[in-house]
Amino acid sequence: MELEKQAYDFIKQCQLYKAQTNVLVACSGGIDSMVLLDYLVAQKQRLNLTSVAAVHVNHMLRGKESDEDAAFVEAYCEARGIQLFLKAIPIPALVAKEQGNVEAIARRERYRFFEEVMHKEHFATLSLAHHADDQIENVIMALAKGLQQGTQGMPVRRALGNAELVRPFLSSTRQQIENYAAKHQLVYREDSTNNSDEYVRNRLRHHVVPLLRAENPNIAEAVRVFTEQRQQDEAYFQMMAQQVYDEIVILRENNLIDVDVKRFQLQPVALQRRIIQLLLKYLYKDRTIIQSYTLLNRVLDIAKSNVGNELLTLPEGYQIRRNYDKFVIEMAVKTQAEAFSANIQLNEWLTVPNQMRVCVRLISNDLFVENAQTYYANRSDLGQLLQIRTKKDGDRMRPLGMSGTKKVSRIFIDAKIPDTARETWPLLVNEHGDILAVIGLRMSTSFSKTRRATDDVAVMIAPTTYNV
Repeated sequence: MELEKQAYDFIKQCQLYKAQTNVLVACSGGIDSMVLLDYLVAQKQRLNLTSVAAVHVNHMLRGKESDEDAAFVEAYCEARGIQLFLKAIPIPALVAKEQGNVEAIARRERYRFFEEVMHKEHFATLSLAHHADDQIENVIMALAKGLQQGTQGMPVRRALGNAELVRPFLSSTRQQIENYAAKHQLVYREDSTNNSDEYVRNRLRHHVVPLLRAENPNIAEAVRVFTEQRQQDEAYFQMMAQQVYDEIVILRENNLIDVDVKRFQLQPVALQRRIIQLLLKYLYKDRTIIQSYTLLNRVLDIAKSNVGNELLTLPEGYQIRRNYDKFVIEMAVKTQAEAFSANIQLNEWLTVPNQMRVCVRLISNDLFVENAQTYYANRSDLGQLLQIRTKKDGDRMRPLGMSGTKKVSRIFIDAKIPDTARETWPLLVNEHGDILAVIGLRMSTSFSKTRRATDDVAVMIAPTTYNV
């Protein structure tokens, strides 16, 4: 089936566009988004759309290539009279300032601009060009990593602020998109990294998906049905969990929460997990926190335990007190900070103070962990024994990007870290006492943000509230 019919039938089946809708298309300049833009412009009258415009973000991550992508999209839209909203965002500068994850920061800034444009220009719908093969890859990656949430795949539609995000190509294959581009002689930009097997997604695309398609030529439709059913099942479980949550959870002032343990323990495990997720989402509603599998299980264990009294420390100053028939989530009483010290074991995550986790891992091609800061080094430059400890008077380090040394206390001051947090802030040191990192703030000159030929280990830093 050709893309024109496949996409049109899917759009109508899912009722993705209301009549007289203003549609904004996220356009990177690659084949998928260029085909989507061309398709929606061509089908505007048939779909009864008021207008179709494009939005492009130059992340400034690939230097000249990024600028050429932006210029290409701008020239294409100008030649065809398509309204374009274009913005260059210095993602490298933001990453350096925040010491955060490149992909996460780029996504945050991109969607912030999308929502800004939609609000100011009154667009009801943002259209993305994700297709059926993208969905297959996402599900396989989630299965490989054991991420249950990811097996639901990407939704066909979801809320985006006061507007909506839709994926009209989610039932169309990459081959159908390529055929459309060839048929209509569309020009598009090629990402130089797409052919490399260095990345997990590319390896799946080049080797795994073709094998699945050979076994089942209709694999795209099979995965579409699978993810749709997973999303429907999850919606039902969430509804049931919310009902029980409302019955057994009492929300008090100052984020104090009482939970009826006996009634909680009567629920199926599937609902127990989701009730805990609702609790954590309520507690951290003003934070961009993703609940981790480890944190979820720790809370679940104390809720299911038959021990009379227990205490569990949560991120950001909260704690759970288990008192026989109920447990209470509350702010922990502040006490004088105690020194922290722990050895780092290779390839194992270590939870450290200030709601972070650290892992020193031998380099492999599967290193990427979303929302984790990753730095590369040669193991011989780090030392034989790595340890996490809290600060001592007189601590100094050689920060990455500087030629000399700097007091750790000055690093805290520059980062505006509160005095109370400095006392428990984790430092990465070796057996010689050299400070290799102020975790989450600065790394030493032993590290690089990009992998060098001699690098054989990577240090990853992630929030404790993220499933790694």
